[in-house]
Amino acid sequence: LSLSLCTRTHTTCDQGAGKSTTINLLSGMTDATSGTAAMYGNDLHADMAAIRQMTGVWPQQNILFDLLTV
Repeated sequence: LSLSLCTRTHTTCDQGAGKSTTINLLSGMTDATSGTAAMYGNDLHADMAAIRQMTGVWPQQNILFDLLTV
């Protein structure tokens, strides 16, 4: 996969195109088994803390709702 996106834009992909897998890999939610990736020059394996500071991901599952109270 080779992907270049501009900031402050919206991008769509077809169903089954690997969107969730790609986001999970780039956000560190899933460990990559091989290959490399970089985000603004930050290596996926070496600089995940820097990548997480500049990105945000809302998971498809409501993983926190059972922990929240009013």
